[in-house]
Amino acid sequence: MLRSLAILTSLITVFFSAGSFAQEASSQAAPPQLTAAQKLSLEQALIGYSLFKKACFVDQVNKSRYAFLDANFSRHEGEKRDLFLGFSKTQKGEVWSVPFKQGVYIVIVEDNQNCHVLAKEGNREAFHLHFNALYNESKDGLKGVTPVYYPVAQTETIILSGFEIKSAESQEPLAAISVSTPRDLSEDKPAAFMSFIVAESLTDK
Repeated sequence: MLRSLAILTSLITVFFSAGSFAQEASSQAAPPQLTAAQKLSLEQALIGYSLFKKACFVDQVNKSRYAFLDANFSRHEGEKRDLFLGFSKTQKGEVWSVPFKQGVYIVIVEDNQNCHVLAKEGNREAFHLHFNALYNESKDGLKGVTPVYYPVAQTETIILSGFEIKSAESQEPLAAISVSTPRDLSEDKPAAFMSFIVAESLTDK
């Protein structure tokens, strides 16, 4: 399993650009006919997704994640860290606050290589569209693995979509990539919770 995950990490790192997620987000302007509030909501979703793609998907080794996050953002310590670790149902990991003028995001990196991004605001449908695009990029660009897409599905409380990456040879699961958004649109709930979960920890969640 560890060897397979290392190969996956190498494939993703080579295929996907590790450039600035801020540049990626700013290069995709919202359609001009939208209201200012609608444009902001789309920008918030794109920034959150781009942060997830860089911090969790392209950088899949915690050492690389720490280097990127520590160079650009501040860690949460103490009670604040524990609060967000509890949100991801883990007690071992690190938490960063990622402020932008469009909003504040939280990155949670667990000791077991799992990684999450919490977005307080953003267009919820757009988050799912971005993850569908990430699946298509992975399907078309990665060799030696098989991405399997799981369409948008609803439970009583959340809307969930994403994909699993399996070994093309053995069909062994390597990682699960997902985004969940709440069905309840009340303002006190985060707009999206994005996750990269390594297969070894799936049964522990």
